[in-house]
Amino acid sequence: MFYRLHLVSKEMNRAFETMAHTSLTKLEILFHIDLFGEMSQLELIRRLKLDASAVTRHLKRMEAEAFIQRKKESKDRRFMLLSLTDKGQRELKRLIAIKESLQDDILSVLTNEQIVSVSKFIEHISEQINDRGFK
Repeated sequence: MFYRLHLVSKEMNRAFETMAHTSLTKLEILFHIDLFGEMSQLELIRRLKLDASAVTRHLKRMEAEAFIQRKKESKDRRFMLLSLTDKGQRELKRLIAIKESLQDDILSVLTNEQIVSVSKFIEHISEQINDRGFK
């Protein structure tokens, strides 16, 4: 079952990437910066629970595309603070719409009871992993 969940996750990522022509990680990054506001790269890495080098690669690309901006923190000039640009806000809205459309399409074949059951199952698995310290 563990392997099957892994495959489903990869399939969902691939479906999103096909529709959005970008990675789900980009959506996660934009979403977290929007939700929590200006933050350091280290804080973003901690929140996303992703590899630092992968996040750095994404941020460089997103800065080049003008979706995010970096500025030095006033208290400690060694740290860079990340924030969304107006273009980044528009990209976030576009990606959320694609994600919601894909999710609606996938879930349309399930009943409300099945959706609740699957959601509870996923939450339970997540809790079991976190309770065992695999964060």
